[in-house]
Amino acid sequence: MAYPSFDWAQAWRDAQQDRNDIEREAFWDKRAPSFLHGAGVSPYADTFLDWAGVRPGETVFDMGCGTGTLSRPLAAEGHEVWCGDFSAKMLELMMQTAEEEGTADLIHPIKLSWDEDWEPHDVPVCDVAFASRSVATDDMQGALLKLDAHARRRVCVTLATTVSPRHDTVLLDAIGRTPEKHYDYMYCMNMLWELGKTPELRFINSPKDDYYDSPEEALEKNTGILKPNEEEAALLKAYIDEHLYQCETEEGPQWRFDHTRVTNWAFVSWNQDGL
Repeated sequence: MAYPSFDWAQAWRDAQQDRNDIEREAFWDKRAPSFLHGAGVSPYADTFLDWAGVRPGETVFDMGCGTGTLSRPLAAEGHEVWCGDFSAKMLELMMQTAEEEGTADLIHPIKLSWDEDWEPHDVPVCDVAFASRSVATDDMQGALLKLDAHARRRVCVTLATTVSPRHDTVLLDAIGRTPEKHYDYMYCMNMLWELGKTPELRFINSPKDDYYDSPEEALEKNTGILKPNEEEAALLKAYIDEHLYQCETEEGPQWRFDHTRVTNWAFVSWNQDGL
């Protein structure tokens, strides 16, 4: 039976025209300190590294490395890791922390974006290549091909499954909004099949508790993310007033919701030998 052809790469590019959540370097520079706070203590990272199956002595290329959530634990185990990110602040904080942990000699930062030519940056071919929650580009197929070209044995990526990972579904429900669904992994899987790969698909549920310095900060941050209309804004404030509470943390008193935000990630992997 013949199946109709479908251009998944073009379909992805078309889908990006209606999305505005791919921020630029300055946005991620600003968020870098909060990424560092959570790096190395994430159940998500533990699951990713377990499923990635990096073997003893193997080298790794980590694209969109952030502050080293995956790279620093790998370096601590003795792996040599090349880390790409377009945020200079993310790379700076990663290396500062690696110096403190005594692993800086095993981590090689590269200021790099998905959409530029990688050739001048001398990105090496490593045994394993990662892109953890970082495939933010209009050209997903190009990104997958770049990762594939820099992996000798295995490639692993994680992508959104439904709601944007920036959105808290509980807050969306509280303001009466039906969430916009994003099935990024479906595009990825189909592109890989078209490229002759045999990808494996698994899912990671990633719980996260957001902390704020004050109720005012919680309202400001979530207003910036959700961009509510007047009616939604009133519902958001009412939810915050009822469900935000103060708690003690290592950094002192902070505020958090009485619910935990859960993001579902698709873990897509493929081996270069097809097995």
